[in-house]
Amino acid sequence: MDPSAPDAVQQHDSSDEEATAARDLREAWSFWPQALQCPEQRFIGRDTLPEYGTYLNVIDDHDKLDIPDSLGLRCPALKTLRLSCFKRMTMLPSTLTLLRHLETLELSTALSLPALPDSLGDLVSLRRLELHQCTSFTSLPDSLGKLSALTHLEVSACSKLTVLPDSLGDLSSLEELHVENCQHLTALPDSMEGLVSLEELAVHGSHHLTSLPDSLGYLPRLRRIYLRNLPCLTELPLSVGDFPALSSLSVERCHGLTSLPLSIGRFRSLLLFYVNDCPITEVPYSVGDLSALGILSLQDCACLTKLPETMGRLASLTFLDISGCYMMEELPRSLSALFGLQSRLVSRIDRKNSNFYDHPDSIVLCRTLPAPPTPA
Repeated sequence: MDPSAPDAVQQHDSSDEEATAARDLREAWSFWPQALQCPEQRFIGRDTLPEYGTYLNVIDDHDKLDIPDSLGLRCPALKTLRLSCFKRMTMLPSTLTLLRHLETLELSTALSLPALPDSLGDLVSLRRLELHQCTSFTSLPDSLGKLSALTHLEVSACSKLTVLPDSLGDLSSLEELHVENCQHLTALPDSMEGLVSLEELAVHGSHHLTSLPDSLGYLPRLRRIYLRNLPCLTELPLSVGDFPALSSLSVERCHGLTSLPLSIGRFRSLLLFYVNDCPITEVPYSVGDLSALGILSLQDCACLTKLPETMGRLASLTFLDISGCYMMEELPRSLSALFGLQSRLVSRIDRKNSNFYDHPDSIVLCRTLPAPPTPA
């Protein structure tokens, strides 16, 4: 037995049932040593719960454990609750919403859980909610909008999830929203204009998502947008609003996106702009108005044929990546206007594109160097 394991893992009754539960918990300890080595860590047996402690992490690797319905009554001080690999669980404890001090709830690999309870909104102190691989979820409860303290919401690999509730827009304290690999998600709610504290939005792997709400452009604190592997996305939500705080925009592997909006030039705070592996054919001339832009990556945009002459106005540009743009024939001559910044201007060109070497004057400022930094 691991001598560092908590007493609640090491001690058990003589009954067969409790012995089995204790053995399961010891095995979980051996599989997840770092996650469980917390001075306040306590574990539950079949019918035994601690009356103290603020952190509880239970991993049912062998599909044998149950969560007693008395959880909320017996653990009133809990601040963090993590439940993993409860593949047979069909409902959460009815007393869960009595955990008035709970700040973090993480639920993963709950394959048989059909939905979160409507009483979720009673968790008035909840700041972080993570739902991973809850493959029976088709929606989230409207009561989600009552979580007034929530700052971080992450939903991933919930393969049957098709929509997020309109009440999402009531989360005025939300700072980060991540929706990843929810393949059947068809839309984000227009009510997102109410997310006045949102700073980061990441949407990855939603294969049926065709657009994003225009209301995103009015969010006063939105700084980072990451869009990846959205094959049905045909346009960016950049036609309305000015995205006043947007500093990083990353769009990758969106194979339905063939153009960028002219309004891109209004994002005067933009520092990093990544459009990688998208079939865009041109970059709008308004990109020259991005006075703060330091990094521009157009890697693997195989349909891109040219860049606008207005790029010569990008006085802050330090990195330009056009590797894999095999259809491009030359760079704009206006880049020579940046000659005074030549030591800071870096362009990465794939040498397979021999067209550049037929136009030596057009690459006077270009050198082949390592790839630009990957967006967070």
